[in-house]
Amino acid sequence: MKKIIKLYICIFFIPLSLCYAVEHKEDKKWQLHLELSFVKTGGNTNTETVSLKFDTSRKNLTNKFFLKGNGLYAKTEEEESAARLDIKGRWERMFTEYLFSFITTGFLTDRFSGYEYRINGGPGVGYYLIQKEDKEIKILSSLLFYKDREYMYPFKEDSYTSADLEAFIKVGLTKNLFLKGYVSYSVSLNDREKYFISGDISLEVSINTNISMGIGYQIYYQNKLPDPSVKRLDTTFLTSLIINI
Repeated sequence: MKKIIKLYICIFFIPLSLCYAVEHKEDKKWQLHLELSFVKTGGNTNTETVSLKFDTSRKNLTNKFFLKGNGLYAKTEEEESAARLDIKGRWERMFTEYLFSFITTGFLTDRFSGYEYRINGGPGVGYYLIQKEDKEIKILSSLLFYKDREYMYPFKEDSYTSADLEAFIKVGLTKNLFLKGYVSYSVSLNDREKYFISGDISLEVSINTNISMGIGYQIYYQNKLPDPSVKRLDTTFLTSLIINI
């Protein structure tokens, strides 16, 4: 667990350091969103769960850059029960006020879902249905190249092209309460039975300018299993401390 936690801490503080550096410049364009969750129980059942999540972005009229990471680690009775790390990066290039193209890449490792890694990258187009300070809705469509390596023996590898569809939403319900949501659908063009669905919905309550509390629910679904012992659906419910810079 110590190695996993050290890795998550590094991932957690790298974007924090970047944003801290630009925070002291006159042209302050970087924004950073950090979430930390930790649960530990003892007695009849001993469990430890750590979740780290970051979302850093830089936006101007023409270009927008996004880097996101999501890590989850859990132990139950001294045995690992979850170890997932998901990192994504995207560059958006605006054509009009609402239409944009983008290049994206991603890395996922989750041995409990049967994958040592899943790497992807490729181009796409997107559209902002709404783009305001307190409300944002956008959809993205992309054609990505994937390379997967299964965790279970005989460690099969698969390379394929997929069609991906994503949607993001952020709505200010009140001055201090925000609803955020994300959903993604990815299907292999070589094997239509191989598709993945992921989603994340959360509510955030602002305590002050930089600190918030949030609750969130995440799902990861895979239709074609790399191993019969793996379940198709993973869900996570978390309460988090949130830092915005």
